[in-house]
Amino acid sequence: MASNGTLEHAGKSENLTEAEVVARFDQLAKAGRLFYDYAFRTETAQSEKMLVEFRISKALASKPWQTTSTLDVATEPGTGPKPGSDINVNGLGVQNLNGTHELTLNMFSSYRPHLLMLTNDGYRRQWEPLDIDDFRAATQFLSNMEQDYLVFYNCRVEGGCSRVHKHLQAIPNESFNGNSWVNIDNDAVPFAYYQTKFTTPPDPEAYLKAYQAGLEAVERSLGSKTTLEDGAPPHNMIMDRERMIVVPRRAAGIDPLGANSGGMLGTIWTQSDEKVQQWKETGVSRLLGVAGTPKLL
Repeated sequence: MASNGTLEHAGKSENLTEAEVVARFDQLAKAGRLFYDYAFRTETAQSEKMLVEFRISKALASKPWQTTSTLDVATEPGTGPKPGSDINVNGLGVQNLNGTHELTLNMFSSYRPHLLMLTNDGYRRQWEPLDIDDFRAATQFLSNMEQDYLVFYNCRVEGGCSRVHKHLQAIPNESFNGNSWVNIDNDAVPFAYYQTKFTTPPDPEAYLKAYQAGLEAVERSLGSKTTLEDGAPPHNMIMDRERMIVVPRRAAGIDPLGANSGGMLGTIWTQSDEKVQQWKETGVSRLLGVAGTPKLL
């Protein structure tokens, strides 16, 4: 923080405490630099076997939901996205991770705080598979935080991505009273997933090994290989300090509704009661079954 009390861009290498990250989040929200609905409402429901948590946030009303092909937009230096990127995090930076990623606050936040881990290279894409640098950055982030966080990756439009600059996201693990995995543990989800549980806190190599095994299973499930030219088949990766799941994706959802990684766990982020009603009429379990692949017998 600058001496005049304003936030300076934080492309910093030192580790910030969780309290400092939240303080920066609140200051930027108050200044209108990011959007978060402090008066958000949570509504729970049941969809077949699944518990569902709708998070209704007005802050999401202006969020762009479609990927853009307009990159390298001409802007004044230091005011827009970096070259190749379609995510403008100018002024939202928190710290550098591993020299390869920037930890930033999400301009359209569903959680306090809601964070992004963007590759420093703005030309990396959201259809690429995750690599060791991604997991080194994620491990550094998790080791800095005191409370539990979920880290996730929405690969391709079918996986729920709305921006193409490669990035992971991180949110506090607070859904379903702190057990975001409840539908996985209860075998209540209507789609196939590939899970690894860790007996000791994993290092980046252990995360990568688990992810690569999951991605191979995704390839078999979808009949599509990961290639250098085309990237990986659509999937979600969701992890914390104790487990990881990888979910093959056939579709974003049932138009106009779609689910990202959180949605596949049963937490639906939406901007209005009307959208909640659309979800209920469509059926969350039905939509997630279409979005994923059939469970193995």
